[in-house]
Amino acid sequence: MLGVPLIYSNQLCVDTELILYFKRIGKTITVVLIWLAITCIAAIKGDNAFINQHVSLANLLFYTWIVISGVILVILIRKIWRGQKLIEQSGQD
Repeated sequence: MLGVPLIYSNQLCVDTELILYFKRIGKTITVVLIWLAITCIAAIKGDNAFINQHVSLANLLFYTWIVISGVILVILIRKIWRGQKLIEQSGQD
């Protein structure tokens, strides 16, 4: 055992490290889905994803949004997962 306290709820024993891991997974999925929804709505609703006849200001702003928000998204995901320790299995040599 790793020495981590356990949470007992209705005869169910769950490791707190596991709970924190699932919370990080949930946060990551939520952030990515929100970013994807905003980007897809901007692309489809504003017709900004494709360049029709020439490059417009809306196209430039849309692709700038993708680059800047994508970098921010990666930074945020790295911040969520920073400090995550790998679970070491005891008893293996």
